[in-house]
Amino acid sequence: LCYNGATQTCTLNFANASCAFDAVETGALPQTPIFTKLVDTPFAIDVLALLDATTINTNYANTVAVDLVDSTGSACPTGSGLTSASNIIFTVGDSGRKTVTFSYPNAARNVKVRARVGASAPACSNDNFAIRPQAFTVSSPDAYNTDMTGTPVVVAGEPFSLTASAVSGYDGTPSLDPTLATGTPALGSLTGLFGAAAAVSGTSAGTFTYAEVGHFGLLQNAVYDDTFTAVDQPDDCTPDFSNVQSAGKYGCSFGSAAVPQALGSSGFGRFIPARFNVGSNTPLFASVCNSSFTYLGQPFGYLIDPELTLTAVNSSGVVTANYGGSYWRLSSTLGGRHYVNNVSTSSLLTVATPGSVSWSGTSDSDGVGSVDIVGESLTYSKPGSPEGPFTADADLVFSPGDLTDADGVCFDPDGDGACENYTINSILGGELRYGQLQLQNAYGPETLPLSIPLTSEYFDGIAFVPNTLDSCTTYDSTFLSLNNYQGNLVSGATLPSGNGTLLSGVGGSLSLSAPGVGHDGSVDLIYDLDAAGFEWLKQGGGNNPKSKVTFGIFNGNQRLIYMRESIW
Repeated sequence: LCYNGATQTCTLNFANASCAFDAVETGALPQTPIFTKLVDTPFAIDVLALLDATTINTNYANTVAVDLVDSTGSACPTGSGLTSASNIIFTVGDSGRKTVTFSYPNAARNVKVRARVGASAPACSNDNFAIRPQAFTVSSPDAYNTDMTGTPVVVAGEPFSLTASAVSGYDGTPSLDPTLATGTPALGSLTGLFGAAAAVSGTSAGTFTYAEVGHFGLLQNAVYDDTFTAVDQPDDCTPDFSNVQSAGKYGCSFGSAAVPQALGSSGFGRFIPARFNVGSNTPLFASVCNSSFTYLGQPFGYLIDPELTLTAVNSSGVVTANYGGSYWRLSSTLGGRHYVNNVSTSSLLTVATPGSVSWSGTSDSDGVGSVDIVGESLTYSKPGSPEGPFTADADLVFSPGDLTDADGVCFDPDGDGACENYTINSILGGELRYGQLQLQNAYGPETLPLSIPLTSEYFDGIAFVPNTLDSCTTYDSTFLSLNNYQGNLVSGATLPSGNGTLLSGVGGSLSLSAPGVGHDGSVDLIYDLDAAGFEWLKQGGGNNPKSKVTFGIFNGNQRLIYMRESIW
C-alpha cells in the first residue's frame, strides 16, 4: 500500500509505485508544507520517493517526470499541467530526495507538485500552495490627466474607473485602502470597489468616486489582495506584503506600486467641481448728498459694495476644499453683469464706470472665493422732462458666463446642468431728485459789491421747490462768465468772487465787486455747470443758470416795512 497525500491510496508495489511521492521545501520531511511562491521567481522543491506516507525510500532509483498542476478541481489531476513536465533521475545515492527548480510566469492560487513514472497514475504533493503576483499596476482609463489644465476631467463625486493589473492567472478581487491615498492640498474621500479579475489578463476593473477637486495619488499597497494566498494562510506565508523571504516565506499579501501625485507625470485626475453655489451680501446704493439723496444724472456708487461668495461643491453638494490656488479656473472679469431698474420712470440706470472686480479670498482650505465690486459708478439719467422723486431700486444680474469657469463649471442651483443667472434683488438707496440750480437777479448801487443769490431746487412731483436737503453742492466764482455789458458798465469794471457750499440749498458767498461811480449799467451772468462738474443741475433743455446784475439802481432798505414823508 502506498500513499498519495493523506487520503488517496493505491495498491502498487513500493518498488515501482508512482504514487509513492511527496514534494516539500528543500530539506524538509514528508507531509510538511510548501510555502507561498512568487510569479516568475525560481523556487526549489525536494521531490521525495516514499515507502509510506512518512518514510522516505532511500534506495529508490528511477526516472520520474515532475511538473506543477492546478489542483482546484482535483486532488491530483491527470490532465495538462501548469508547466511542462521535466524528467529527474533518482539514483541510490540520492537517498530518495531530488531537488527540482521551478519558475512559473503566471499566478495560480492552488498549486501542487505532480510526479509520474511512465504511464502510471500520478502522485501529487501532500500540500498545495499559491503562486502569487508580486504587485499590482493601477491605472485609469478616464482619470489620467495629470496637468493643471486640459482634459480629460472628472466631476468630483462622479464615477470614474480604476484598473488593477497583475499577471495572467490572477483571478482575485483587489481591495482599496483609502487611507493610503494622497491628495493636495486636501485629500478627498476615495471610495469604490474592484470587480473580480479576468484570469486570462489578470486585470480587474472597478468604479470609484473621488470627492475633491484636483488630483490624487496612491501610496504603496493602496490596492491590495490579502486572500489570493488563502491556501497558505496563516502559516505558510508571513502576514505582510514582503517580496523578500523571511525564514523561507514571502508575504501573504501583495499590493500596488506607489502612484505619486506628480503633476505632469503621474497621479489621477483632473477632478473638477460639479457646480458653484453663489451667495451675496445686501448691497446698498449710496446717497451722494449728505447720505440723503442723489440728483438724477449725478453719478453715485455703493454705500455697501456688492460682494459675491462662490463655493465650489462636488456632485453631492459638499464643499471642495481644493478649488482655489492653482486649481482656480474662474476668470476675474465679470463684464456681463447688468442692472435691471425696478422703478417706473423714464430715467435709465446706467453704469458710467465699470467697477474694479476681481475674485479674491480663494484658499486651499475652504473652496470659497469672493468678489467685491468696488468703484462702480452708476447713474440714473436725467430725462428731458421733470419727474420723480423716487427711491433707487434695482437688481444686479450676473450672467451665466460670468459665473462659469474654464472647465464649464457654473452656477447651477438645481443641478440640472444648465448654467443660470445669479441676481442680487432689490438693491435700494436714497431718494433720486430731478434738480436744477437757480442764479438770481441782483441790483444795487455801483459803489457797493453785489451778492449773487444761488439756490438749488428739485421737482417734488408738482413743481420745483427749494431743495433744503442740499448742503453738499459746491460753487465757485471761477465758473461765472460775464457778458452782454449794458450802459456804462464795461468789461473788467466788476469782477466775480466767492466760493462755498450750499447750506440748505442756498449759497451766499458769490458776489460782484463794486464797479465804482460812473459805471452804472448791467451785465448777464452765466454759471457754467459743465465746467464746474455739476451738469445734473442744468435747467430744462440743458441750459446753464443765468441772471442779470444791474449797478446804479437802489432797491431800498429791505428791512423797512413802510415809509411816508412827514409834513412837519
